[in-house]
Amino acid sequence: PHLSDTDAHHLDQPLRAVGGRLPGQPALRRVVGVHVGRAKPSEVEVGRAHRPRAARRWKDCRAQAPVGPVQCPCERGELLVVPVRGRALDSGGVHGAQVDGQGASHHLVNRGKRSVVVDLKHPSGTQVVERLLDTADVLVESFRPGVMERLGLGHEKILAARPSLVYASLSGYGSAGPMADAAGHDVNYLALSGLLDRLGHSATPPAVPPIPFADLIGGGLLPALGITALIARVRAGGAGGWLDASAAESIALLPNLVVADILAGATVPGRGRTEFGGGSPDYRVYELADGHVAVGAVEEPFWQQLCEAIGRPDIVSWRGDPARSGALEETLSHAFVGMTRAEVEQRFVGRDACVTVVRSYEEMLAAEDASARGYTRVETGVPMPVLSPPFVLDGERPPVDGAAPRQGADTTEVLQESGFTEGEIQDLVDEGVVGLG
Repeated sequence: PHLSDTDAHHLDQPLRAVGGRLPGQPALRRVVGVHVGRAKPSEVEVGRAHRPRAARRWKDCRAQAPVGPVQCPCERGELLVVPVRGRALDSGGVHGAQVDGQGASHHLVNRGKRSVVVDLKHPSGTQVVERLLDTADVLVESFRPGVMERLGLGHEKILAARPSLVYASLSGYGSAGPMADAAGHDVNYLALSGLLDRLGHSATPPAVPPIPFADLIGGGLLPALGITALIARVRAGGAGGWLDASAAESIALLPNLVVADILAGATVPGRGRTEFGGGSPDYRVYELADGHVAVGAVEEPFWQQLCEAIGRPDIVSWRGDPARSGALEETLSHAFVGMTRAEVEQRFVGRDACVTVVRSYEEMLAAEDASARGYTRVETGVPMPVLSPPFVLDGERPPVDGAAPRQGADTTEVLQESGFTEGEIQDLVDEGVVGLG
């Protein structure tokens, strides 16, 4: 069937597989991610190498992680959704700057993978994918609902033949319901979830975050947890299953104080006016002479330390007095606006006051704590520093093996591992069913 760019909610991202395992854990086989590129809408990538402007490709992802080696030939998606979900699995397991001819984000989210290119529009393309799935543990896709069924790769058919497979479908609004077929990007998901209405100040329109939270959380971290749960079920002797994940729902259903109060029937202040949304003087951002400072002095000991540090111990008792709320905010604003960032850091060093100078990403990466904790690392074959996994296991950050692949770089190797003969592979190449890097 013909697939256009609109068949996918997100345009061209890969999945990241899980490598390594804990003692006593059985090795998994492969994770498959199907995804769409932009140029000629006729190829599919399993895993992913950076797209040449079109193409649907396929990739095998392997890296060291605590879940165990997971074989991953099929992940589908674009932007940051599927690759980040894969990176979350891998650690546990577009557009922008170009480094070594590829997008910088490609080097962050696609390390430790292998790339296979398969043309799903070719009659033999889906047969190739099915053979790859025979040795897979997980399939990840983020086409719009119905596309995989039209390709002959729907979850009912695939799981009927492979009951131990974990089949993960990611879409903007879920596989069913009134919004299922609607197009969307991160800002649309945030808008429908209720979260966007809470970002920013009441005097301005909702602030659009520069980070795609719905994609990263709803399309990455939470589905990765669901996939991990299903993998654990298979390892315990149960069946695999179908994970139906929605980026919008994942944000809407995140437990939080605002939603809790609304469900309890309370009237909640508007944007920028809740206690932890900038409406309380002891929990907000203040302007400095050369930047900004974040204050989170909610508990009494922290609040006392703050007041002492700015030379105003007399205002300790003002907190919690509605009649003095405006005066307290004005007092703190006046105190901070006359300070520089360096002065704030000097005044609060050694104090437990929950007062922090607001950093830029550049400053965060260059900071002493980032170096001490190993936020970034240099890896063989990667032409730029890359982010480390965001947690430490048994005293060390999990390693990631291998640079991000180029499209189709591993087609021959992965097909051979899946039982294709040299003659079959050559025929597939000659017929345009698979592509080589």
